[in-house]
Amino acid sequence: MKQPETEDQGDPGPGKTGQEKSPLSRPGSGGDLAAVCRFQDSIIDNAHILIAVLDRSGEIEIWNRAAEEITGYPSGSVVGKKQVWKDLYPDPEYRKEITTRIRDILKKKNYFENLETTIRTRNGDLRTISWNTREVSYDDGLKAIAVGRDITGLKVAEERVRALNKFQESIIDNAHILIAVLDRTGTIYIWNRAAEEITGYPSGSVVGKKQVWKDLYPDRDYRHFVTGRIEDILKKKQHFENLETTIRTKSGERRIISWNTREILMDGETRAIAVGWDITEEKEAMEMKARMASIVESSDDAIISIAPDSSIVTWNRGASRIYGYPAEEAVGKPVTILEPGSDATTLLSLLDSVRTGMQAKRAEMRHMTKSGREVELSLSISPVIGEPGAVKEVSLIARNLSEQRNAERSLTAFVTEAALRLKNPVEIIRDNLEDICELWREDKINPADVIDLLEIQARNANQIVDNLRELNTAIVESTDAIPESYKKFLSR
Repeated sequence: MKQPETEDQGDPGPGKTGQEKSPLSRPGSGGDLAAVCRFQDSIIDNAHILIAVLDRSGEIEIWNRAAEEITGYPSGSVVGKKQVWKDLYPDPEYRKEITTRIRDILKKKNYFENLETTIRTRNGDLRTISWNTREVSYDDGLKAIAVGRDITGLKVAEERVRALNKFQESIIDNAHILIAVLDRTGTIYIWNRAAEEITGYPSGSVVGKKQVWKDLYPDRDYRHFVTGRIEDILKKKQHFENLETTIRTKSGERRIISWNTREILMDGETRAIAVGWDITEEKEAMEMKARMASIVESSDDAIISIAPDSSIVTWNRGASRIYGYPAEEAVGKPVTILEPGSDATTLLSLLDSVRTGMQAKRAEMRHMTKSGREVELSLSISPVIGEPGAVKEVSLIARNLSEQRNAERSLTAFVTEAALRLKNPVEIIRDNLEDICELWREDKINPADVIDLLEIQARNANQIVDNLRELNTAIVESTDAIPESYKKFLSR
């Protein structure tokens, strides 16, 4: 990246610093210096980030392997030229916008950090790059180191490479990842700032020793397990990638680290660069997502997410049981497949209301199953808020009320018919008992007659009970919708 020569060029560029010395400066010669240079070159070439060294005009002098892989432009077509910036930023307006942003930053400070831009690779892909720059003294001149990290797929991690003022400090010490250089015995030679922050162990207590590994893995059995896994991997290849282990920090907190290593030649001896990414939050988020997915899948309710265009995005097993559509038939279809024709707009209106009002809604509706059967449902519709505060999707939870409503209707019918059957016989018994009481008060009837008349009314009441029992049996046997607990009650 470079400071533009004219307003029209609009090519991104580095800031200006004083004549500070840098790990890239190579005055003199000698065995130690050569080893340091090889060490530097190894880091540049093997780093998983784009590294470019360029002069003030933007002409590329170094273009590492990661730069080739990320941009698609090979070193041979880039080094010695500055065309690549226009290739990476083909839109003149966007290139000018980036240049303006860089100039605004450089008015306040002579470098920039974590400047995010979108490049277009050689094959036309768009990639988001986070840029850091420093100017250093290199080969008796001022050069710029431009370090670009491809963060297209790493938004969750939010890891950024910090400002680069020296080669080792910018790549090793200021990286937001744990970087350690160690020998084959495990003795630490370099322990960067991120390693201190992640583990809690300061560099002064770590460098020159190997005790930190026992501190990070205090459980002997687990430590031997990790060591065994590493040995098994190294028998097949001289490096390992994405090896996940759990460390215990100085404060006692447990963190999950994903390790990558490479062997390099440093000071005439073989050393290992160990790079560790702290993925604790990412793993916890994944586990939480897995737990939530398990809960959703095991629910008896239909749990459905709906896109802004009202198409179905997710569909759980409960939805398949209620509606009859397997997930592969429902996902991607419009949500209106769930409604009968007469109610075709009701659900869409509810969804629009939730999206615009950003508040949950509840309703009871009739939906249509795959077989054409209507089901009565209780719906809970909620907005799923994304970034920046907009409704990303709508969540619909549907509970099947069909059995409950059928049971309620059956019981209502039973009570209604029972009341009708009871009304006249009970009124007759009531009237007869009133007549008996009146005759008794007027002394027009003797006790024996009273007993005879009361026995007649008792037989009438027994007949009513028998009629109700027959009604109970008929309803229970003919209506499947009545829950078992109700059936037992009605059958007594």
